[in-house]
Amino acid sequence: MRRQMLTLIVFLLLPMAVRSDSRPQGPLALLAEADRLAMLYNWPKAAPLYAQAESLFVQSGDRKNALFARLGYFWATADSGVNPAIRKEVATQCVQQRLVCSAGVSPAGVDVRAP
Repeated sequence: MRRQMLTLIVFLLLPMAVRSDSRPQGPLALLAEADRLAMLYNWPKAAPLYAQAESLFVQSGDRKNALFARLGYFWATADSGVNPAIRKEVATQCVQQRLVCSAGVSPAGVDVRAP
């Protein structure tokens, strides 16, 4: 009886232990989670994920996604307003990355028109 109970407990608890957050957090997963948090207006939790994703994208040489993470970080930390230096950096990055910034708006929604 005791052995059966122990076996039952092991079979019930083992999947929980294996399935816990042990999977690696790749930069795309971090960016997706940051975007999810941003859509929920949870900017304080989204900002560090954007920064971490940007760092990982830069290390891997993925300039386009690094820019998206950077733009997300700007957006998440823009509660005090976007200064002209950030606008200039975003506009420069859009040109360098050959991204289409139609009507002066970048893919993440940051206004890139000249100040």
